[in-house]
Amino acid sequence: MAAHTEWRNIHENEITLALPEKQRQFAENHYADKLKSALEKATGQKLRLKFDLVSEAESTLATQKQRAQQEAQKKVATAFYDDPFVQALMEEGGKIYQNSIKKYI
Repeated sequence: MAAHTEWRNIHENEITLALPEKQRQFAENHYADKLKSALEKATGQKLRLKFDLVSEAESTLATQKQRAQQEAQKKVATAFYDDPFVQALMEEGGKIYQNSIKKYI
């Protein structure tokens, strides 16, 4: 859940987090209580959580991870298309399905 929130503010013992509307289920008691408990354990303080529902939260861990994966995929695709063998195949009429290009470790 924490990966989908964005830090907004702390005032006294109330922490305000932005949560994308499409992730609103994380604001429900079960998920919020787990996060609150983890934060209280880490800080040693009693806390209150407040969620601001937003259309998009740009700096969540989940968003950053998704951007990094997209950037890595772009690099893989660029390297693939720049390969001389691939270019020769394409010149001969070969077709490449963009979603078939994957990074293999």
